[in-house]
Amino acid sequence: MQISFEKEQQVFHLYNDKISYVIQVEKQRYLKHCYYGKRIKRWHSGIKDYYYDRGFCANPIAEDRTFSLDTQLREFPESGQGGLPKSGLRTRR
Repeated sequence: MQISFEKEQQVFHLYNDKISYVIQVEKQRYLKHCYYGKRIKRWHSGIKDYYYDRGFCANPIAEDRTFSLDTQLREFPESGQGGLPKSGLRTRR
């Protein structure tokens, strides 16, 4: 498995001979699912993100009501973030 990183778009591309897995860092913190499937040579963002006022959604950045985790294709479930009721993390003492 190889990993490439496009700094300008903040995109990680994990791939082998058969499959590609692409994730993007959104707002310097959140992992967004972009693509998983047949091997591609390079990711060209075909999914357009729509950013508009989402006042009735959870906005993790108070100053930016156009960004909501409720509408993002999240890569990992975290409780209390968006509409994900169960967390993928569990801590033990």
